[in-house]
Formats: sequence, C-alpha cells, structure tokens
Amino acid sequence: MSSNIDYLSIATSILSAPTPPAAIRNRVVRTPVDFDSQPAEGDDEYQPGYYAPGTFVAHVESDREPDRGQYNVLLYRPEVNEPAWFCPPTFLLSTHGYHPQSAPLRPSYLIHAYRLALAVENSLAEPDKHVVAIYDCGEDSGVKIGHKCVRFYIAKGDRVKPRLPSKAYPLPPGLSLDTPAKELADLFQKILQDHVPQSPPYNLYLCRDQAIVVERVAGSDGKLAEYGPGLWDGGRLIGLSAE
Repeated sequence: MSSNIDYLSIATSILSAPTPPAAIRNRVVRTPVDFDSQPAEGDDEYQPGYYAPGTFVAHVESDREPDRGQYNVLLYRPEVNEPAWFCPPTFLLSTHGYHPQSAPLRPSYLIHAYRLALAVENSLAEPDKHVVAIYDCGEDSGVKIGHKCVRFYIAKGDRVKPRLPSKAYPLPPGLSLDTPAKELADLFQKILQDHVPQSPPYNLYLCRDQAIVVERVAGSDGKLAEYGPGLWDGGRLIGLSAE
C-alpha cells in the first residue's frame, strides 16, 4: 500500500471545492443497472476522460496492486431523493477502471476509504459531524450505478440504531492515518471474511470506530426493505450504532 498519499491534502481539496455544477450521472443509471456487462465507452461517467465537469479531486493507488488498486476521488452531488440534511460536500472513491458494483470488496479498497474518511473528519474538527463510507453491493442493495464506488457522507447529529437488521463490529481504539497499512489490511480482511456476506446484496458502513453490515434479506412478504428512508431517521445518521 502506498504510504505517500497525502489524505489530508485530498480532504482539504474536497472541503474547499465548490459544489459541482451537475451531479455525476452515470448513464447506466438512466436505465436499469446491468451488472453483467461493462458499459460502452463514453456511457460511464466514472471512467477517466468522461467525468462530469468539476468533479475530479484526486487519484490514489496502491503500490502492491498496480492494476486493481487504482481509485479516483470524485465530488458527488446527490440526487433530489437523497436526505436533504446531509452536510455538503458528498464524494466518491471509484475504481479507476471499470469494476461492477456487485464485485467483492478488497482490504486495500477499504484502507483507502477508511483513511479518506478519517482525513475528512479530522479536517472538519467538529465533534457533532461524522463521516461515513458506504458500499452498496449488488443489484438489490439499492445501488443506482454499475461502476464500483464507495460513497461518503458527512452527517450532523447523534449516533442512533439502524431500523433495518444490522450488526456492528467495533474497530480497535486509536486507529489513525498513521496506523500501518498491514494492520488495517489484517483488520479489514477479518471483517470481510468473518462478517460480510459472501454474496450480495448487502450494505457496508464504515466509520471511525466501527463497521456495520446490513444484510439485505427479504422479509416475510418476500420483499426487501426499501433502501434510503429505512436506513435514516430525521437529521441523524442511522448506521453508526447497532446492537
């Protein structure tokens, strides 16, 4: 894992950037997401060269995974149905090349996501604001796009219990931007192996002190819980605390 990535500088760029003039709108979203085929060139606004204007922030990569360990930080302007009480800005960590949103997570991806979330939260320096990274895996997870990405939200308020069934896994205290990559890799590998479902759909929430897994299991009526409103409550971020 590359150790020379300046996450705090990336965080500063995120927090100081103007809101992009238009949302990133992966054209695959305009029709049902196809998880079985790669979008045609030019149809994927998460691909380098096709970003919406004003959305690109930075490129990060891992020394040990030159092909699969490249990611881009992009600003994201939520759609109108996103909770209005999220604090701007919102942003993404997308794979540099195309990988489907149904693909399994890798520890290196979570290391970048966790460090980026910590850097932004540290830069906010506001104890009532929290940064959460969310990965929606699979067609029935509520995902709206086909290109693999982790979304980041800044929310203000108390930490409360999710409405949907979930499991929380505390992270060791004292983790920081200086925590060795090997320690984080071992930690996230264990979470992925022991707690994350082997197949989609599921939602993974990652914040400073814990990871939360929401397995999207159909209820007695055979239907999956609605994504979005079922995970949030008022002006407070759901998913930051669970039994």
